[in-house]
Amino acid sequence: MAERLEWHDAFAVGHTTLDAQHREFVNHINRIYKALDAKEPTERWQDHLDVLMQAAKAHFAYESAVLGDVVGSASTPKGAKAVGEAVIREHIVAHDSALAELGAIVANIARSVPEELPQLGEQLVRWFIDHSIKHDAHLKTVFQAM
Repeated sequence: MAERLEWHDAFAVGHTTLDAQHREFVNHINRIYKALDAKEPTERWQDHLDVLMQAAKAHFAYESAVLGDVVGSASTPKGAKAVGEAVIREHIVAHDSALAELGAIVANIARSVPEELPQLGEQLVRWFIDHSIKHDAHLKTVFQAM
């Protein structure tokens, strides 16, 4: 079976650890799809959803710390500062919203009927793409300048 979500370089932000975490999101989402497609017992794909949520919490915490270091560092290159401290702080605050959105999708999957699962799985894909491409797009500028 083909993966539902393939890795694309567009998901990368130019930071080794953050990019590795984004790759793991792709892997987690594909594992969830495989579990749903195989009609595995609910507790099996619920475990995958729990792992995805924990990965998201860890990712956002790490990304916030990295961005906090960028804002607070006197040695941050001028190009990275061009993004602006306010934009970075706004990005960090938006993590709570992204995590809440993912939590809502996960909760919907957990209480859904089998017929709804493919549509809800697609919501996971859209959430990830929105996070990695739209939400993190300006981070590429920061990390390329460093």
